[in-house]
Amino acid sequence: MFFFTFRSFTNIAATLFLFALFFLAETHFGATWLFFMDQQNWHYMKSKPLIFFVYPLVVITITLLTFFLISPAAALVLASAASAFHVTRQSIGINKMFGIKGHPGLKLSNFAIYLMSAFFILIGFLRFFANRSFTEEQLVAIQVTSTILVLAFFVLFFSKKENRELSIKFHLTTLTGILIYAPYTFVERPEFAIAMGVGMHWLQYLALTMPLYLRKSESFRKETKVNLISTVGKNKGTLVAYLLLYAGIMLMLRQWGIGFRTFDYSFLIIIPVSFQMLHFYYESFIWRFSEPHIRKEVGAYLFTKTEQTVSTPSSMA
Repeated sequence: MFFFTFRSFTNIAATLFLFALFFLAETHFGATWLFFMDQQNWHYMKSKPLIFFVYPLVVITITLLTFFLISPAAALVLASAASAFHVTRQSIGINKMFGIKGHPGLKLSNFAIYLMSAFFILIGFLRFFANRSFTEEQLVAIQVTSTILVLAFFVLFFSKKENRELSIKFHLTTLTGILIYAPYTFVERPEFAIAMGVGMHWLQYLALTMPLYLRKSESFRKETKVNLISTVGKNKGTLVAYLLLYAGIMLMLRQWGIGFRTFDYSFLIIIPVSFQMLHFYYESFIWRFSEPHIRKEVGAYLFTKTEQTVSTPSSMA
């Protein structure tokens, strides 16, 4: 959808990109803070002060120092590197969710996700951050090579009978994980690749967290527990309203004083970038199902009862 939209409406491409940030990116960042609205999670966080309070201050300090002492662009590169790690880890985590623990096909698919993500990210870094110029012929060669690699993986994968028993959801999450950064090989601007590729990550995250907190809110209301999450997640309308409000504030800070028809950003982008860095950090812990509290307060609400036979990974983020 984004590919054809960006190609068809080049005169408003920047506005379309910001549209994607508003509805998908910043709402996905805002969904992180639903974890903090649950009072039961605060007791868990207080038991691990270094992880949940001290180290996040270090993350923010590094982000601010990079932004003000080096440059805003350097801070965005730092955030992009953190995002690449975070997005790839989510791809692996979701793959584990729909896979079978210990299955050889799971290891092979995870290897393909890591390999192709690294390949596409390298191309994106060289093109858009290191200013390495590629000719049209070179880009075509890269695109053909990557296509052959992906096809070769699936031929190899399905050549083994035991891999065919894995679910269609698993195969689709594998394909998504492999292709998330593929747009870096054929778009004109990095923003297009972010919307088209990482947009899949945003959608995955929202598809996981929104039902999760709606279920948890319903459970709290049935038990007559007073909790902020039971108010915010009262229904789809209140949850979406919260996410859009958060997204609107972050987007306004990003574009403060320069409007919504440009790829440029205001100096206040440091605020949403700081929250994004915290998102990348905290997600490494609030989806860590090896922790009993996380299994109880997050994992138990992740699937509907009919789906709870699906294994949860030790860490998703």
